[in-house]
Amino acid sequence: MADRFSELPEHLLRHLLNFVTKEMDLDELIRFSLVCQYWNSFAKPLLPPKLLPLLIVPYDDDYISSVTETDFVCNKTLGFFSFHNLKHYKVEIPQIADRRICGSCKGGWLITVHENGEIQALHPFTKSIFHLPPVSTLPDSSRHMVEIITSSKMCAFTIYKAVMSSPCPTTSILMVIQGFGGRLAFCQPGKDRKWISVSGSGNFDDVIFYQGHFYAVRDEGHVFVVCGLESPSPFVKLVIVQPEKWVYRKKHLIECHGELLLVMKFPYRREPGGPVVVSFLIYKADFSRHKWEEIEYIDRDSALFVGSNGSFTCSTSIVPDCKGNCIYFTDDCLVHLVQINNDSSDYEDEDESFDWQDIGKYSLTDEVFQRQHISRSDIIMPAVWFTTYSY
Repeated sequence: MADRFSELPEHLLRHLLNFVTKEMDLDELIRFSLVCQYWNSFAKPLLPPKLLPLLIVPYDDDYISSVTETDFVCNKTLGFFSFHNLKHYKVEIPQIADRRICGSCKGGWLITVHENGEIQALHPFTKSIFHLPPVSTLPDSSRHMVEIITSSKMCAFTIYKAVMSSPCPTTSILMVIQGFGGRLAFCQPGKDRKWISVSGSGNFDDVIFYQGHFYAVRDEGHVFVVCGLESPSPFVKLVIVQPEKWVYRKKHLIECHGELLLVMKFPYRREPGGPVVVSFLIYKADFSRHKWEEIEYIDRDSALFVGSNGSFTCSTSIVPDCKGNCIYFTDDCLVHLVQINNDSSDYEDEDESFDWQDIGKYSLTDEVFQRQHISRSDIIMPAVWFTTYSY
């Protein structure tokens, strides 16, 4: 086939190359590359590097003109943005339409909530789906809440964060932070028909599965471990007290080389009226002393990817396109999204909006950050980190 393909007239080859470059989405491009070595030679330069984390964003700015009150949800066409070559890759995913992504998990699984309350685990490339207990079975999903919140707002707020204990949904425990009160609940896909509440939990900012246990951090920095998942009454136990330097900023838990890290991002101005820049505070958990230890760097072999829907570490030896001792960051501050939905005129100034639409890279070595502008549409549907690397 390769020989016959190479015999095509030059103008047809140019036309085909132009079609491959401009018209094919990522799924089609991958299939095209697998036909033969000759076709692969055309497709390979257009494909994103293997294992490199991507950002899920709206594919183009036409999304802006079509949004209504369901601003928080996806349409069926997503863009996968690469920091490596600054390209958008188009992927058609009909199964994700009218859903909000509330978790980007190990193995490339996305936890999504439909505006009608359905919850599922979806893999965007295999299109595999696992159905999970619906919103109506969450412990905090009272009839009163259902009545006072529109379907789109329910989709945005009933689940704030979701994580899995393993890359396979059928053998995993799924833990979520509920949007109302920040309490924890969990289920075992394929086994549980409703979500199980974790007693003593509330006001949690982030949750992670770390060394065989779920850990959650509260907004003031206290960290708790979830105990008794097999018992009738699961509960949380305090294991790390808040750091000495803390503020009410979004907190992220990340595992790096076997250590548990706490990461906080701070947008600020170096001088009045100057541009907004960003810095980070990083702490390492000391479980023997039940406290956080501040650190100023990670290491040259590691890069942190920080976002409210999912955070993880990549090794530069495995993913060489990542920059070591750097933090790649984004955010999905839902409170600000509600304000945008109600009155976007209050957020036209770029500096004022930085806290909730920030996407970029921060070097801990040089203490320098680089903001990455993708498109205005990332304001509406928050960007989500995606990787098939199981960190």
